[in-house]
Amino acid sequence: SMVLKKLVADTNLATAHSITLTSQNGSLVDDNQSDLNVRGSKLIASAYDDINLDTQVDELTATTHEDGTGHITIDEKDSLVIKSAIAGNGNVIVGAGGDITVVAINAADNNATDVTGDPAALREVGNVELTAKGTASGTTGFINDDGVDTTRIVAKALKLDAAGVVGGDSTQAANVRSLDTTVDEYTVTAKGVVNIAEADGVKVKSVVTTGDVTLQSATGSLMIGSIATTTGGTTPTTVTLFATQGAVTDDLAEAADATTELTNITADRLAVKAKTGIGSSDDLDVKLAMLEAETETGNIQFSDQIGDLAINDVTPGLSLSALNGVRASTSGNISLNVEDGSLDQQREVSTTSGDISLTAKNSITVGSVLKTLLGKVDLTAQTGSITTEGDAPISAKGRVASTDPVLAGVDGDITLTAKTAITI
Repeated sequence: SMVLKKLVADTNLATAHSITLTSQNGSLVDDNQSDLNVRGSKLIASAYDDINLDTQVDELTATTHEDGTGHITIDEKDSLVIKSAIAGNGNVIVGAGGDITVVAINAADNNATDVTGDPAALREVGNVELTAKGTASGTTGFINDDGVDTTRIVAKALKLDAAGVVGGDSTQAANVRSLDTTVDEYTVTAKGVVNIAEADGVKVKSVVTTGDVTLQSATGSLMIGSIATTTGGTTPTTVTLFATQGAVTDDLAEAADATTELTNITADRLAVKAKTGIGSSDDLDVKLAMLEAETETGNIQFSDQIGDLAINDVTPGLSLSALNGVRASTSGNISLNVEDGSLDQQREVSTTSGDISLTAKNSITVGSVLKTLLGKVDLTAQTGSITTEGDAPISAKGRVASTDPVLAGVDGDITLTAKTAITI
Protein backbone atom coordinates (compact mmCIF):
# COMPACT_ATOMS: atom_id res chain seq x y z
CA SER A 1 0.00 0.00 0.00
CA MET A 2 0.93 3.65 -0.41
CA VAL A 3 0.31 5.75 2.70
CA LEU A 4 0.40 9.51 2.10
CA LYS A 5 1.66 11.33 5.18
CA LYS A 6 2.63 14.51 3.35
CA LEU A 7 1.28 16.59 0.50
CA VAL A 8 1.98 15.51 -3.07
CA ALA A 9 1.78 18.75 -5.05
CA ASP A 10 2.38 20.10 -8.52
CA THR A 11 4.37 23.32 -8.08
CA ASN A 12 3.36 24.62 -11.51
CA LEU A 13 -0.43 24.96 -11.33
CA ALA A 14 -0.50 27.25 -14.36
CA THR A 15 -0.04 24.17 -16.58
CA ALA A 16 -2.43 21.22 -16.63
CA HIS A 17 -0.11 18.47 -15.40
CA SER A 18 -1.16 15.03 -14.16
CA ILE A 19 -0.24 13.42 -10.86
CA THR A 20 -0.29 9.62 -11.09
CA LEU A 21 -0.40 7.42 -7.97
CA THR A 22 -0.48 3.61 -8.21
CA SER A 23 -0.64 0.80 -5.66
CA GLN A 24 -0.64 -2.45 -7.63
CA ASN A 25 -1.32 -4.79 -4.71
CA GLY A 26 -2.59 -2.54 -1.94
CA SER A 27 -4.30 0.77 -1.20
CA LEU A 28 -3.77 4.51 -1.59
CA VAL A 29 -4.70 5.99 1.76
CA ASP A 30 -4.58 9.21 3.75
CA ASP A 31 -2.48 9.39 6.92
CA ASN A 32 -2.40 13.11 7.68
CA GLN A 33 -5.92 13.60 9.05
CA SER A 34 -7.76 16.43 7.31
CA ASP A 35 -4.73 17.92 5.55
CA LEU A 36 -4.50 17.65 1.78
CA ASN A 37 -2.83 14.63 0.21
CA VAL A 38 -2.78 15.79 -3.41
CA ARG A 39 -2.79 19.23 -5.06
CA GLY A 40 -2.64 19.66 -8.81
CA SER A 41 -4.60 19.82 -12.02
CA LYS A 42 -5.34 16.16 -12.72
CA LEU A 43 -5.17 13.15 -10.42
CA ILE A 44 -4.88 9.64 -11.83
CA ALA A 45 -5.14 7.11 -8.99
CA SER A 46 -5.12 3.34 -9.24
CA ALA A 47 -5.14 0.75 -6.47
CA TYR A 48 -5.93 -2.90 -5.93
CA ASP A 49 -7.94 -2.08 -2.81
CA ASP A 50 -8.96 1.28 -1.31
CA ILE A 51 -8.38 4.79 -2.57
CA ASN A 52 -9.02 7.28 0.23
CA LEU A 53 -7.58 10.76 -0.35
CA ASP A 54 -8.06 14.46 0.45
CA THR A 55 -7.55 16.44 -2.72
CA GLN A 56 -7.42 19.85 -4.35
CA VAL A 57 -7.53 18.94 -8.02
CA ASP A 58 -9.60 19.87 -11.05
CA GLU A 59 -10.09 16.42 -12.54
CA LEU A 60 -10.19 12.88 -11.15
CA THR A 61 -9.54 9.51 -12.72
CA ALA A 62 -9.62 6.66 -10.17
CA THR A 63 -9.76 2.88 -10.43
CA THR A 64 -9.84 0.02 -7.95
CA HIS A 65 -9.47 -3.62 -8.96
CA GLU A 66 -12.45 -5.93 -9.47
CA ASP A 67 -10.78 -8.67 -7.42
CA GLY A 68 -9.97 -6.33 -4.54
CA THR A 69 -12.07 -4.99 -1.70
CA GLY A 70 -11.59 -1.31 -2.36
CA HIS A 71 -13.77 1.76 -2.23
CA ILE A 72 -13.00 5.10 -3.87
CA THR A 73 -13.37 7.85 -1.28
CA ILE A 74 -12.41 11.39 -2.25
CA ASP A 75 -12.73 14.56 -0.17
CA GLU A 76 -12.17 17.44 -2.62
CA LYS A 77 -11.55 20.94 -1.28
CA ASP A 78 -12.95 22.84 -4.27
CA SER A 79 -14.83 21.76 -7.42
CA LEU A 80 -14.21 18.54 -9.28
CA VAL A 81 -14.74 16.95 -12.67
CA ILE A 82 -15.06 13.19 -12.24
CA LYS A 83 -13.66 12.04 -15.56
CA SER A 84 -13.74 8.40 -14.52
CA ALA A 85 -14.25 6.68 -11.17
CA ILE A 86 -14.43 2.91 -11.44
CA ALA A 87 -14.69 0.88 -8.24
CA GLY A 88 -14.18 -2.69 -9.41
CA ASN A 89 -15.69 -4.15 -6.25
CA GLY A 90 -16.71 -1.32 -3.97
CA ASN A 91 -18.40 2.05 -3.53
CA VAL A 92 -17.63 5.49 -4.92
CA ILE A 93 -17.99 8.29 -2.36
CA VAL A 94 -17.02 11.80 -3.43
CA GLY A 95 -17.52 15.02 -1.50
CA ALA A 96 -16.60 18.43 -2.87
CA GLY A 97 -16.49 21.84 -1.24
CA GLY A 98 -17.66 23.30 -4.55
CA ASP A 99 -19.37 21.76 -7.58
CA ILE A 100 -19.23 18.31 -9.18
CA THR A 101 -19.38 17.52 -12.89
CA VAL A 102 -19.83 13.85 -13.73
CA VAL A 103 -18.44 12.22 -16.83
CA ALA A 104 -18.42 8.55 -15.82
CA ILE A 105 -18.77 6.60 -12.56
CA ASN A 106 -19.13 2.85 -12.17
CA ALA A 107 -19.45 1.17 -8.78
CA ALA A 108 -19.51 -2.59 -9.20
CA ASP A 109 -20.34 -5.52 -6.94
CA ASN A 110 -18.18 -8.22 -8.47
CA ASN A 111 -18.17 -10.65 -5.56
CA ALA A 112 -21.53 -11.43 -3.99
CA THR A 113 -19.85 -13.43 -1.23
CA ASP A 114 -17.55 -10.64 0.02
CA VAL A 115 -17.62 -10.47 3.82
CA THR A 116 -16.07 -8.18 6.38
CA GLY A 117 -16.01 -7.68 10.14
CA ASP A 118 -16.49 -9.99 13.10
CA PRO A 119 -19.03 -11.49 12.98
CA ALA A 120 -18.73 -11.69 9.22
CA ALA A 121 -21.24 -9.68 7.20
CA LEU A 122 -21.67 -9.10 3.50
CA ARG A 123 -19.96 -5.96 2.25
CA GLU A 124 -22.36 -3.30 1.05
CA VAL A 125 -20.83 -2.40 -2.30
CA GLY A 126 -21.81 -1.15 -5.72
CA ASN A 127 -23.14 2.20 -4.49
CA VAL A 128 -22.37 5.83 -5.35
CA GLU A 129 -22.65 8.85 -3.07
CA LEU A 130 -21.93 12.39 -4.27
CA THR A 131 -22.01 15.53 -2.12
CA ALA A 132 -21.50 19.05 -3.50
CA LYS A 133 -21.41 21.53 -0.63
CA GLY A 134 -21.12 24.79 -2.55
CA THR A 135 -19.03 26.36 0.21
CA ALA A 136 -15.92 26.97 -1.92
CA SER A 137 -15.61 30.47 -3.35
CA GLY A 138 -17.61 31.08 -6.53
CA THR A 139 -19.53 27.81 -6.41
CA THR A 140 -23.19 26.88 -5.94
CA GLY A 141 -22.88 23.19 -5.13
CA PHE A 142 -24.29 21.71 -8.32
CA ILE A 143 -24.00 18.10 -9.47
CA ASN A 144 -24.17 18.26 -13.25
CA ASP A 145 -23.74 15.99 -16.24
CA ASP A 146 -21.04 16.37 -18.88
CA GLY A 147 -23.70 16.71 -21.58
CA VAL A 148 -22.88 13.38 -23.24
CA ASP A 149 -25.60 10.72 -23.08
CA THR A 150 -23.21 7.77 -23.54
CA THR A 151 -21.37 8.52 -20.29
CA ARG A 152 -23.24 7.87 -17.06
CA ILE A 153 -23.34 6.77 -13.42
CA VAL A 154 -23.64 3.00 -13.06
CA ALA A 155 -24.45 1.62 -9.61
CA LYS A 156 -26.95 -0.22 -7.46
CA ALA A 157 -27.89 2.74 -5.26
CA LEU A 158 -27.17 6.41 -5.95
CA LYS A 159 -27.32 9.15 -3.32
CA LEU A 160 -26.99 12.80 -4.36
CA ASP A 161 -26.73 15.70 -1.91
CA ALA A 162 -26.35 19.04 -3.68
CA ALA A 163 -26.44 22.57 -2.34
CA GLY A 164 -27.49 23.58 -5.87
CA VAL A 165 -29.05 21.96 -8.92
CA VAL A 166 -28.74 18.40 -10.23
CA GLY A 167 -28.45 17.94 -13.99
CA GLY A 168 -29.27 21.60 -14.43
CA ASP A 169 -26.58 23.15 -16.64
CA SER A 170 -28.71 25.57 -18.66
CA THR A 171 -25.87 26.12 -21.15
CA GLN A 172 -26.37 22.56 -22.39
CA ALA A 173 -29.13 21.53 -24.80
CA ALA A 174 -32.25 20.30 -23.01
CA ASN A 175 -31.99 16.79 -24.48
CA VAL A 176 -28.50 16.17 -23.00
CA ARG A 177 -28.77 18.19 -19.78
CA SER A 178 -30.00 15.48 -17.41
CA LEU A 179 -27.68 13.49 -15.20
CA ASP A 180 -27.44 10.13 -16.96
CA THR A 181 -27.76 7.00 -14.82
CA THR A 182 -28.05 3.23 -14.90
CA VAL A 183 -28.95 2.50 -11.29
CA ASP A 184 -31.46 0.46 -9.33
CA GLU A 185 -32.53 3.35 -7.10
CA TYR A 186 -31.70 6.92 -6.24
CA THR A 187 -32.16 9.44 -3.44
CA VAL A 188 -31.73 13.16 -4.12
CA THR A 189 -31.54 16.27 -1.95
CA ALA A 190 -30.97 19.53 -3.83
CA LYS A 191 -31.86 23.20 -4.17
CA GLY A 192 -33.16 24.04 -7.62
CA VAL A 193 -33.97 21.92 -10.65
CA VAL A 194 -33.39 18.16 -10.66
CA ASN A 195 -33.08 16.40 -14.05
CA ILE A 196 -32.21 12.69 -14.18
CA ALA A 197 -32.37 10.38 -17.19
CA GLU A 198 -32.31 6.67 -16.31
CA ALA A 199 -31.46 4.03 -18.93
CA ASP A 200 -33.97 1.46 -17.63
CA GLY A 201 -36.27 0.92 -14.65
CA VAL A 202 -35.50 2.72 -11.39
CA LYS A 203 -36.86 3.22 -7.90
CA VAL A 204 -37.15 6.91 -7.09
CA LYS A 205 -36.71 6.53 -3.34
CA SER A 206 -36.80 10.24 -2.52
CA VAL A 207 -36.34 13.59 -4.25
CA VAL A 208 -36.47 16.76 -2.15
CA THR A 209 -35.70 20.11 -3.79
CA THR A 210 -36.90 23.66 -4.48
CA GLY A 211 -37.26 23.66 -8.27
CA ASP A 212 -38.70 21.76 -11.20
CA VAL A 213 -38.08 18.01 -11.29
CA THR A 214 -37.82 16.03 -14.56
CA LEU A 215 -37.24 12.29 -14.26
CA GLN A 216 -37.09 9.97 -17.26
CA SER A 217 -36.73 6.25 -17.90
CA ALA A 218 -35.71 5.34 -21.44
CA THR A 219 -36.69 1.65 -21.45
CA GLY A 220 -38.28 0.80 -18.10
CA SER A 221 -40.54 2.09 -15.35
CA LEU A 222 -40.36 4.87 -12.79
CA MET A 223 -41.25 3.47 -9.36
CA ILE A 224 -42.11 6.50 -7.24
CA GLY A 225 -41.41 6.69 -3.55
CA SER A 226 -41.54 10.37 -2.60
CA ILE A 227 -40.98 13.55 -4.61
CA ALA A 228 -41.42 16.93 -2.90
CA THR A 229 -40.60 20.29 -4.44
CA THR A 230 -41.63 23.80 -3.49
CA THR A 231 -40.10 27.22 -3.92
CA GLY A 232 -41.72 28.56 -0.79
CA GLY A 233 -42.92 31.53 -2.85
CA THR A 234 -45.10 32.45 -5.81
CA THR A 235 -43.18 30.54 -8.49
CA PRO A 236 -44.97 27.26 -9.23
CA THR A 237 -43.02 24.01 -9.42
CA THR A 238 -43.52 21.31 -12.04
CA VAL A 239 -42.72 17.61 -11.74
CA THR A 240 -42.35 15.75 -15.04
CA LEU A 241 -42.27 11.94 -15.14
CA PHE A 242 -41.72 10.22 -18.50
CA ALA A 243 -41.51 6.42 -18.78
CA THR A 244 -42.32 6.09 -22.48
CA GLN A 245 -41.60 2.35 -22.59
CA GLY A 246 -42.84 1.40 -19.12
CA ALA A 247 -45.11 2.45 -16.26
CA VAL A 248 -45.15 5.02 -13.48
CA THR A 249 -46.00 3.22 -10.26
CA ASP A 250 -46.44 3.81 -6.52
CA ASP A 251 -43.43 2.40 -4.68
CA LEU A 252 -43.96 4.13 -1.34
CA ALA A 253 -44.14 1.89 1.71
CA GLU A 254 -47.31 2.06 3.78
CA ALA A 255 -47.44 4.18 6.92
CA ALA A 256 -46.84 2.44 10.21
CA ASP A 257 -50.56 2.44 11.00
CA ALA A 258 -51.31 0.82 7.60
CA THR A 259 -54.27 3.19 7.06
CA THR A 260 -52.67 6.59 6.43
CA GLU A 261 -51.91 7.20 2.77
CA LEU A 262 -48.49 8.79 2.45
CA THR A 263 -47.77 11.23 -0.37
CA ASN A 264 -45.91 10.26 -3.52
CA ILE A 265 -45.67 13.69 -5.15
CA THR A 266 -45.92 17.22 -3.74
CA ALA A 267 -45.70 20.01 -6.32
CA ASP A 268 -47.82 22.66 -7.99
CA ARG A 269 -48.03 20.89 -11.36
CA LEU A 270 -47.51 17.36 -12.61
CA ALA A 271 -46.99 16.03 -16.14
CA VAL A 272 -46.80 12.24 -16.55
CA LYS A 273 -46.37 10.10 -19.64
CA ALA A 274 -46.14 6.29 -19.66
CA LYS A 275 -46.75 3.33 -21.93
CA THR A 276 -48.25 0.73 -19.59
CA GLY A 277 -50.03 2.65 -16.86
CA ILE A 278 -49.81 5.42 -14.27
CA GLY A 279 -50.65 4.29 -10.74
CA SER A 280 -52.24 1.36 -12.51
CA SER A 281 -52.46 -1.10 -9.61
CA ASP A 282 -52.11 1.37 -6.71
CA ASP A 283 -53.08 5.01 -7.18
CA LEU A 284 -50.48 7.74 -6.90
CA ASP A 285 -51.16 9.93 -3.86
CA VAL A 286 -50.41 13.54 -4.70
CA LYS A 287 -50.69 17.12 -3.48
CA LEU A 288 -51.11 19.18 -6.65
CA ALA A 289 -52.92 22.11 -8.19
CA MET A 290 -52.74 21.01 -11.83
CA LEU A 291 -52.36 17.68 -13.67
CA GLU A 292 -51.93 16.15 -17.11
CA ALA A 293 -51.23 12.44 -17.67
CA GLU A 294 -51.16 10.08 -20.65
CA THR A 295 -50.61 6.36 -21.14
CA GLU A 296 -51.12 3.94 -24.01
CA THR A 297 -52.43 1.05 -21.92
CA GLY A 298 -53.03 0.44 -18.24
CA ASN A 299 -54.97 2.47 -15.72
CA ILE A 300 -54.45 6.09 -14.70
CA GLN A 301 -55.21 6.53 -11.00
CA PHE A 302 -54.59 9.57 -8.78
CA SER A 303 -55.76 10.67 -5.35
CA ASP A 304 -55.21 14.37 -4.69
CA GLN A 305 -54.93 14.77 -0.95
CA ILE A 306 -55.32 18.51 -0.42
CA GLY A 307 -57.06 21.46 -2.09
CA ASP A 308 -58.52 21.79 -5.57
CA LEU A 309 -57.23 20.03 -8.68
CA ALA A 310 -57.40 21.26 -12.28
CA ILE A 311 -56.94 19.17 -15.41
CA ASN A 312 -55.28 21.84 -17.50
CA ASP A 313 -52.14 22.68 -19.46
CA VAL A 314 -48.93 21.54 -17.77
CA THR A 315 -45.74 22.14 -19.75
CA PRO A 316 -43.35 19.18 -19.35
CA GLY A 317 -39.76 19.91 -18.40
CA LEU A 318 -36.78 19.91 -20.75
CA SER A 319 -38.96 20.56 -23.83
CA LEU A 320 -40.42 17.05 -23.72
CA SER A 321 -43.51 16.35 -25.81
CA ALA A 322 -46.69 18.14 -24.80
CA LEU A 323 -49.64 16.32 -23.24
CA ASN A 324 -53.37 16.79 -23.76
CA GLY A 325 -55.37 16.23 -20.62
CA VAL A 326 -55.70 12.82 -18.97
CA ARG A 327 -55.88 10.06 -21.57
CA ALA A 328 -55.49 6.28 -21.99
CA SER A 329 -55.07 6.14 -25.76
CA THR A 330 -55.53 2.37 -26.23
CA SER A 331 -57.13 0.99 -23.08
CA GLY A 332 -57.34 1.49 -19.34
CA ASN A 333 -59.54 2.90 -16.60
CA ILE A 334 -59.19 6.48 -15.36
CA SER A 335 -59.80 7.33 -11.71
CA LEU A 336 -59.30 10.81 -10.27
CA ASN A 337 -60.22 11.44 -6.65
CA VAL A 338 -59.97 14.92 -5.13
CA GLU A 339 -60.17 14.18 -1.43
CA ASP A 340 -60.52 17.69 -0.01
CA GLY A 341 -61.51 20.12 -2.78
CA SER A 342 -63.05 20.56 -6.21
CA LEU A 343 -62.12 19.15 -9.62
CA ASP A 344 -61.96 21.51 -12.59
CA GLN A 345 -61.59 19.56 -15.86
CA GLN A 346 -60.51 21.96 -18.60
CA ARG A 347 -58.71 19.48 -20.86
CA GLU A 348 -59.81 16.16 -22.34
CA VAL A 349 -60.28 13.15 -20.09
CA SER A 350 -60.73 10.05 -22.23
CA THR A 351 -60.05 6.36 -22.68
CA THR A 352 -60.58 4.19 -25.73
CA SER A 353 -61.60 1.19 -23.66
CA GLY A 354 -62.25 1.52 -19.94
CA ASP A 355 -64.26 3.26 -17.24
CA ILE A 356 -63.87 6.85 -16.04
CA SER A 357 -64.47 7.80 -12.42
CA LEU A 358 -64.18 11.41 -11.23
CA THR A 359 -64.81 12.10 -7.55
CA ALA A 360 -64.48 15.33 -5.61
CA LYS A 361 -65.17 16.27 -2.02
CA ASN A 362 -66.74 19.52 -3.24
CA SER A 363 -67.73 20.29 -6.86
CA ILE A 364 -66.87 19.05 -10.35
CA THR A 365 -66.69 21.26 -13.43
CA VAL A 366 -66.61 19.58 -16.84
CA GLY A 367 -65.13 22.04 -19.30
CA SER A 368 -63.81 19.75 -22.02
CA VAL A 369 -64.35 16.35 -23.63
CA LEU A 370 -65.10 13.58 -21.14
CA LYS A 371 -65.53 10.27 -22.93
CA THR A 372 -64.96 6.54 -23.10
CA LEU A 373 -65.51 4.56 -26.30
CA LEU A 374 -66.10 1.33 -24.39
CA GLY A 375 -67.01 1.75 -20.75
CA LYS A 376 -68.92 3.97 -18.35
CA VAL A 377 -68.54 7.44 -16.83
CA ASP A 378 -69.20 8.08 -13.14
CA LEU A 379 -69.02 11.58 -11.61
CA THR A 380 -69.54 12.17 -7.88
CA ALA A 381 -69.52 15.57 -6.14
CA GLN A 382 -69.81 14.60 -2.50
CA THR A 383 -70.82 17.96 -1.01
CA GLY A 384 -71.16 20.26 -4.05
CA SER A 385 -72.40 20.46 -7.62
CA ILE A 386 -71.62 19.10 -11.09
CA THR A 387 -71.52 21.66 -13.89
CA THR A 388 -70.68 21.46 -17.58
CA GLU A 389 -69.29 24.52 -19.36
CA GLY A 390 -70.04 25.47 -22.97
CA ASP A 391 -70.42 22.49 -25.27
CA ALA A 392 -68.29 20.12 -23.21
CA PRO A 393 -69.65 16.64 -24.08
CA ILE A 394 -69.90 13.64 -21.77
CA SER A 395 -70.07 10.36 -23.67
CA ALA A 396 -69.91 6.65 -22.94
CA LYS A 397 -70.47 3.89 -25.46
CA GLY A 398 -70.87 0.17 -25.50
CA ARG A 399 -73.07 -0.71 -22.53
CA VAL A 400 -76.69 0.53 -22.56
CA ALA A 401 -78.53 3.16 -24.60
CA SER A 402 -79.70 6.39 -22.98
CA THR A 403 -83.03 8.09 -23.74
CA ASP A 404 -82.17 11.26 -21.80
CA PRO A 405 -82.39 14.12 -24.35
CA VAL A 406 -79.56 15.95 -22.60
CA LEU A 407 -77.35 12.94 -23.31
CA ALA A 408 -78.67 12.32 -26.82
CA GLY A 409 -76.43 10.08 -28.85
CA VAL A 410 -74.83 8.61 -25.78
CA ASP A 411 -74.67 4.84 -25.90
CA GLY A 412 -73.47 3.81 -22.44
CA ASP A 413 -73.75 4.31 -18.68
CA ILE A 414 -73.30 7.82 -17.30
CA THR A 415 -73.86 8.41 -13.61
CA LEU A 416 -73.85 11.92 -12.14
CA THR A 417 -74.19 12.25 -8.36
CA ALA A 418 -74.10 15.61 -6.60
CA LYS A 419 -75.06 16.85 -3.14
CA THR A 420 -76.45 20.19 -4.35
CA ALA A 421 -77.05 20.69 -8.10
CA ILE A 422 -76.35 19.22 -11.53
CA THR A 423 -76.19 21.76 -14.36
CA ILE A 424 -75.70 20.46 -17.90
